Amino acid sequence: MMLLACVYWLKLVSYAHANGALYAAWKQKAHNKKTDLDSESESDAAVEIEQACSIQQSIAYPGNLTVTNLLQFIAVPTLCYQLNYPQAKGVRRMWLFKRVLELLSCLAVMVFLIQRFISPITQQSKTPLENLDFWKLLEVWLKLSIPMLGFWLLMFYALFHLWLNIVAEITCFGDRRFYTDWWNASKLEDYWKRWNIPVHNWLVRHVYMPVLRLGFSPNIAALSVFLFSAFFHELLISVPCHTCKLWAFLGILGQMPLVQVTRVIDKRLEGSQIGNMIFWFTFCFFGQPICAILYYYDFVQSQN
Repeated sequence: MMLLACVYWLKLVSYAHANGALYAAWKQKAHNKKTDLDSESESDAAVEIEQACSIQQSIAYPGNLTVTNLLQFIAVPTLCYQLNYPQAKGVRRMWLFKRVLELLSCLAVMVFLIQRFISPITQQSKTPLENLDFWKLLEVWLKLSIPMLGFWLLMFYALFHLWLNIVAEITCFGDRRFYTDWWNASKLEDYWKRWNIPVHNWLVRHVYMPVLRLGFSPNIAALSVFLFSAFFHELLISVPCHTCKLWAFLGILGQMPLVQVTRVIDKRLEGSQIGNMIFWFTFCFFGQPICAILYYYDFVQSQN
């Protein structure tokens, strides 16, 4: 429910922001009696939105301000609103049936990993951390790293490769670029740009670029993106767990130094895989298992 609430909120913000820019451009066009929305008098936001639309438009502002158009935007697997989207020719029923079977199988394996490995291991964290032996804590941490990695990869495959494509197929949504090769990222910033394309595009359009237009530097804009992302990561975890320890928030912000480190390594050692090794090491042994242990411990403590 938290995930759906956050997704719909992001969609509505994009809808309001995009239509606000389109209204400003439409009003300026009416005032100047011009038909070219790419003229120099338009706002940068409106230009970006218009460039994102397909060349052969089937709808134009303000004809898009209908309940049907809003519901269509809510249904399609994207977070950034625009007037027109690439459309598929139709629904491939056999292809859709295979993806649904794959999704069900993937979810079954995820449940198996939770019940057989992750849950029994995390239950060892019921002991207060101050009374837990260091070597026992290290054992729990290392034991949890492998099943958590498998669970996360299955979650990624189920969500971005299966579920979003299933929704896109049903809605005849033509843009199927939900992720790129994040596993080959030699810089940590490349991972954040590649693994979740819909969220990345939303952050660039509605956080990064507006901050730049206010006159701030690219570093401040990037910091704003990390703060926004860290807030939502914390929200999606802390609310269901009934705790607010800011572990996810601090974990996201803690990656900013690693972004700089991997950027320097990639610049000085061009073509090196050291940055990719750092990414996978932190991904496998730090992020997922440590967050699982900390949040499970806090959840148990909140229930007592």
